[in-house]
Amino acid sequence: MNPPRATPTHQGKTFFALIAAILLLAWGAAALAAEGRAAAAPRKAPSHDAPSNAQPAGAQAPGGRSMQQVTAEIQKVGQELGPLFASPQDLFEPAKRQAAAPKAVPALRRMVKLLDEVIAARPAGAPQGQEKTQLMALLVALGDNDAASRIQQMASSAVAGESAAGRSAQIFSAWLLTNARPDAQQKVIDDLAALAKKFPDEPAVSGAAIMLAGTTALDARDQRDKISSIVTGTLKGSAAAIAAKQIEQTSAKFETRARLKALEGKPLVLEGPTPSGAAFTTADLKGKVVLVDFWASWCEPCKQELPKLKKLYAQYHPQGLEVVGVSCDNTGEDLLKFLGQNRDAAWPQLFDAANPGWHKLAERFGINSVPTMFLIDRKGIVRTVEARDTYDKLVPELLKEQP
Repeated sequence: MNPPRATPTHQGKTFFALIAAILLLAWGAAALAAEGRAAAAPRKAPSHDAPSNAQPAGAQAPGGRSMQQVTAEIQKVGQELGPLFASPQDLFEPAKRQAAAPKAVPALRRMVKLLDEVIAARPAGAPQGQEKTQLMALLVALGDNDAASRIQQMASSAVAGESAAGRSAQIFSAWLLTNARPDAQQKVIDDLAALAKKFPDEPAVSGAAIMLAGTTALDARDQRDKISSIVTGTLKGSAAAIAAKQIEQTSAKFETRARLKALEGKPLVLEGPTPSGAAFTTADLKGKVVLVDFWASWCEPCKQELPKLKKLYAQYHPQGLEVVGVSCDNTGEDLLKFLGQNRDAAWPQLFDAANPGWHKLAERFGINSVPTMFLIDRKGIVRTVEARDTYDKLVPELLKEQP
């Protein structure tokens, strides 16, 4: 039996996921161990927004608030920020930064203040604020002159840790302001390498490396490899170890997404058994618009999506929409029980009773999170492998097209 896989972080949440990764640095090697223990345990619906493993139990912020309360507020602000950036690459486009700034700047300022509470609650000797400076770097990229001035003051400090934090933030803001030009980005990576040599033990430099690697383009593997080599070859300490692990995980996710994206614009036929053992193929749906839903009944976001999916199916099925579920349930009994409770989800399901758990089609495409949705047009061509956030708008458009 394959264990449940984690539900995904949407691209729009990638921005905050990176900040969560930076938060892990603040708690050193203990956070890395906690992350490893959490990753080893099967989870059905984990939270990807809050750095829940990054804080010691019972910690309190100034004013008597628990760190759990502060973290929850950070998560709330992160959810406000997520929709402002549809993908990490939006951060490199001046027009999109300018459009997002009126809402993003106040939210980021609030998050900086919340992180001040987190920092104040840390024990003596703990890293003191490298994640805050990366948020300030985002503010700089969004045109906040006050943040730019504060970062410059930090960079000019005679205190090594403060100077490293300020210069690390300058590197990240410079990275975003390259507007994704490869030559300019290479210079920033060179600057990161020089900073790492000057401050090999400073966690802020590791934080900058995570932010750079996490905002590379999908096909920028060489850039991620260069950043990773700086972390593993020059930086030291627990923060460097955490950064290396985070960048490795980021690279793996990017490789998976790149494989998925390669499906777009190409014909695709899905085949497999249904829960009853009958053979099924999407080739029989020629001329239809097909929404493929990789899901599982143990997946809470999948279940939360279902009412919307049912409504869409009821509205557009008469016009040529078909939905095909690809179930990653661990047992046929779980799947059939859930379907019995949702008889209006009347579309076919692919499920291999001989090999329950993570479906072989999910393995084939490198899908490691559910729900994941594909949209296939009337000609059998994959139009998007990231349909979850847009299928309600795309389906009526695709239905207007001729087979």
